[in-house]
Amino acid sequence: MRNYRISKKESHSIIYIMIHKLYYLPILVAIILYFYFYNVIFTEGMMSSISSIVLLGDSIFQNNNYVPKDKSIEYLLKENLPIQSLVLAQDNATINLLYQQYKTMPISMNSKHTNLYISIGGNDLLNAYTNNDTSNMDLFDIIWNLYKITILNLNRKTQCNVILTDIYYITDSTYTKYIPIIKKWNNNLYQFANKHNFNVFKISKILTKPQDFTNGIEPSVIGGTKIVNSFTY
Repeated sequence: MRNYRISKKESHSIIYIMIHKLYYLPILVAIILYFYFYNVIFTEGMMSSISSIVLLGDSIFQNNNYVPKDKSIEYLLKENLPIQSLVLAQDNATINLLYQQYKTMPISMNSKHTNLYISIGGNDLLNAYTNNDTSNMDLFDIIWNLYKITILNLNRKTQCNVILTDIYYITDSTYTKYIPIIKKWNNNLYQFANKHNFNVFKISKILTKPQDFTNGIEPSVIGGTKIVNSFTY
């Protein structure tokens, strides 16, 4: 077998090539890491963002009967939001109708990429106290317990991000007697949301002026626009 001897010149060449390759190694590693983080982190982050919004509940979210159709919350959502939106809320809806609304939502929207906003309970309170003293807390407790049970049951069934909505403080003097009841409701809701890790859409901080309402108690064109602009996704 022949023995090959490496000349000094060849040795220097080999060392040069190795050093040259080592010089590009960090660059190669950087490129690999870049594509790894792009695919694993960036793409995953994009996939975990909200792709749709669904509104359940009452006329706070479904004000079609009180404003022009092309100024309603439902219309403004579709016109202004870059993501899919669906309004399943109904005028005059009460807590017992909430799950029925939810069941009409397409299965494809039942995912962690959907924000499910719920506004319900206001009509129950109005119906209960129209002809009753607002100091009667027995009625309030019945409605509140029904609300809690309904929300928790729905939350167990859905993959969506459940976001509760408080009740705004009506500026029309006709409804002044309801303000203490609304305050109690909202305080209960905040505590309930905190205990069960629900986010709260504080519509009471958004609709605060007379021009935000129409028919005394419903979101106006101005109010509806404020609501739509306040949704997160």
